[in-house]
Parts: sequence; C-alpha cells; structure tokens
Amino acid sequence: MTEVSIVVINKNEDGVRETVEALLAHDSAYQPEIVVVDASRKRYDDLRVAHPELSWLDFEPRPGVVTIPHQRNAGVRRARGEIIVFVDSSCVPDPGWLDRLLAPIVAGEEELCAGGTRGRGEGSLYAEPATVEYLPECPTINLAFTRELFDRVGGFDETFAYGSDVDFSWRVRRAGGRLRNVPHALVVHDWGDRRRQLKRAFRYGEARA
Repeated sequence: MTEVSIVVINKNEDGVRETVEALLAHDSAYQPEIVVVDASRKRYDDLRVAHPELSWLDFEPRPGVVTIPHQRNAGVRRARGEIIVFVDSSCVPDPGWLDRLLAPIVAGEEELCAGGTRGRGEGSLYAEPATVEYLPECPTINLAFTRELFDRVGGFDETFAYGSDVDFSWRVRRAGGRLRNVPHALVVHDWGDRRRQLKRAFRYGEARA
C-alpha cells in the first residue's frame, strides 16, 4: 500500500476543526497520516488532545513574518508518506476525493495532481474547477505530489509571504513536470465574506507580480 500523508497548515482558522474531522472520517482505500502544522499558539490544543492519531506540529509564529511557506515545508518534513497531499483549513472533501486525486500518481502516470475546489457560503469571486487536462499553475488548496518531486524542485520558497504555492507549480513546470488536473476530486471551501476574498485576492495578485 502506498504511504500517503495529508498536510493541513493553520493559523487561527476555526475551520481547521471541520477540516480535521472530515479528513478523519473520509472513506478511502488509503489510510493516510494526517499532519497539522499549527501556528495558533496552542489555540486548538483541544483538537490535538481529542485526536492523538494526528501528527500535530506546534509551529512558532515569527513576528512580522508570514510563515505559510515555512509551515508547508515543515509539514512535508514531518510527513512520512511517499505521496504528500495538501488541503487548506476550512476545506471539506467530497466522497471519493482522495482516491480520485491520487489515482494518476499511484498508477505511475503523474507526479502531481491538482483537485477541484467548489465554494460555499457567500458568492465566490473565484472560478469553478477548470476542465482542461493540464494546468498552467495551481495552488496547494487541494494538491497531491510525490516526495521525490518535492525534493527535486526544492520545496516552497520561504522568501515569499504569499504565492509560494503557485511559484512551486511554476518551478515544477520549468523542471519538466506536468500539473495534472483532476477536477472531479473535489473539496468544498468556505472562502469567507466578500471583504476577506478581496483582501486575499490583492495579496496573491501582489505576490504574483
């Protein structure tokens, strides 16, 4: 059986509770390790204590530093799996999500697969899942890749505040890799209200530039 690790990074997102509970209950052919990299200063210790089966990493926040890429790299270092899966806090997977996402990798066809994301709550500013076979870029909100690919590309660039995931996907392509789209491997995400969505869009637009 292929060893799989699911990594969730978090900082003060209450949605991590729903995400963790949904991942633990998710029905899959795999028995994934679930790694939570939390920079919330033990705010969610009750969740950690309630689920000792989680691999929980308390990540120390750094004043004035957005630690998203640092937490991503720390999560991969903690993970034991040959395949790493990233899911954002406040995401809930659809039935069959993990098996669909991993199928092309386990079959030896791909090294990286990006699943689809459907919004809930207030109207989303973000596009629904693309239907093309291969993507020009992808975030880590719903993403699987081999550890060998991660090591080859060099992980996430910790000089970024935001956008290190899209940069990672660009570097995968520059290294000759492909970004396989698996739109039917869906997670549902609460994007927050319109103000939060606009703030996030500005930050990622700035990072892209």
